[in-house]
Amino acid sequence: MKEYVSVSIVSERSAVKADLFDAVYEKEIAELTEDVSIMVPDELEGEEERETLEMITQGLVRQRGGRIEIVYDEGELSGMEGSRTVVSYAKGEPDTVSMLRTGAVSTAMVFERGVRHLCTYETPYMPFQIGVFALAVDNRLERDGVIMLDYLIEIRGAQAERCKMTLKVTRAK
Repeated sequence: MKEYVSVSIVSERSAVKADLFDAVYEKEIAELTEDVSIMVPDELEGEEERETLEMITQGLVRQRGGRIEIVYDEGELSGMEGSRTVVSYAKGEPDTVSMLRTGAVSTAMVFERGVRHLCTYETPYMPFQIGVFALAVDNRLERDGVIMLDYLIEIRGAQAERCKMTLKVTRAK
């Protein structure tokens, strides 16, 4: 199965206190081990002004090797021109979403609520390590054509950001 689609991407980023990443991570782990669900506020303490990016591009949705993939090329607006992004998940595991970016900027990130994943981010200048901790993964791609991710990202152990990304997929006209 392969279908050409329009992909609408809305992403928000805001800087947060560097130690917030570890504080939220420790709180989440403690609460997850007690099997208690928590609500994450829209704004975290120490969160600064948000930067919002909205982009619409052509892409495709395909099913390959037991995975469902959204594939699109990054543009100048995202600052990653020359890169291709694949957002995917295993058919039976919609709560764990992966993002593979190749090209001028490349990385492989995993979004799984309550789990901290370490990844390498490659830029034309130098590679660096990032930590990704998903606060929420709302995958309704097969039902509504939407994947929403809310996560903290720690860059080189120094800077932390809260990111929210919504991908909406509609049939190309």
